[in-house]
Amino acid sequence: WMGLALPEGGSLLSLERDERAAAVARRHLDAAGVGSRVEVRLGDALEALRALPEGEPPFDVVVLGPASAERLQQAARHLAPAGLLVLVHTPAGPGGVGEGG
Repeated sequence: WMGLALPEGGSLLSLERDERAAAVARRHLDAAGVGSRVEVRLGDALEALRALPEGEPPFDVVVLGPASAERLQQAARHLAPAGLLVLVHTPAGPGGVGEGG
């Protein structure tokens, strides 16, 4: 849904560590007609955030799954001054991340 809400000229970067989830995301993005405006990068989010160059345009919105202090710091480093940082907590266990849900 975020890809559909992009303004003209907007883009979206998704960092995904699970190859199957990335493939599913790409299929759905293509089916929604926004695959060319949304980049799905496979790999660890913390490593990807560390690798982003300082001069890259800042993000207006950053959505983080389970967040460590370093992931928060790296995300904040690339957040626009009036940007929004959203933290998502998904518990492990039945139906949670630990169970493939």
